[in-house]
Amino acid sequence: MAETIEELKQKLAVAIEANRQDESKRLLDMRARLDNEREKAMRELAKAKGRLMGLAFGIYGHPAVTRRNLEAPRSFTFTASDPFYEEFEAEYKKAVSELRHPTFAEIDTDYDRKSNWLSSFNPDEEFARVLKRYRDKYAVEAREAQPVEA
Repeated sequence: MAETIEELKQKLAVAIEANRQDESKRLLDMRARLDNEREKAMRELAKAKGRLMGLAFGIYGHPAVTRRNLEAPRSFTFTASDPFYEEFEAEYKKAVSELRHPTFAEIDTDYDRKSNWLSSFNPDEEFARVLKRYRDKYAVEAREAQPVEA
């Protein structure tokens, strides 16, 4: 065996740290992308709110009355008994189906998962996890390769 167990352990420790640093860099890039996507999503939401206010103004005729009606708790709660439920449901489904993926929410969730992993990263635990994974894998293969004694 050309490399000792200690040299292999050292190489694994270095590889684990390099992986953590790479993930940290990717997380910074992801943060920038997330900020960009948030701005785009908020801009689209602002446009939709403006359009909604304009449509509601056409119904209620006064900005204060329009705002009051749109702020009512029941304003965005639709049930099958509402007279225009089918129209609401169709537009909602259409809007969701037209979303680009990954959505801002999907990117945000992925960012949070990776950020939590990095903040709780423990090199010793990661080292033990990698060793266990390979020991489990190769121990099974080694047992299968051994001849059965009769």
